[in-house]
Amino acid sequence: MNWQYITLAAGQIEKFDPAAWHHLRLEMKGSLLTGHVDGNKMAAVTDNSQATGMAFLASTYDRNLFDNVRVEPVEVETMATVAK
Repeated sequence: MNWQYITLAAGQIEKFDPAAWHHLRLEMKGSLLTGHVDGNKMAAVTDNSQATGMAFLASTYDRNLFDNVRVEPVEVETMATVAK
């Protein structure tokens, strides 16, 4: 694979337990991207560079596990709520 990445948002979660399972949710609708961890909205950014394409999931070389991964369309009503 030949890919490059750009960090659009970054942060740190207080008292994060890396040994526990966490719920990660990413929503992408046009240029609006939102990220949630364990139900808490962590970031919302606008980026016009990659409005279409395929889903891609990657991690560091540390031990990571992924379960119940879904890629599905986001309903317009959901995104209207997030944008407020």
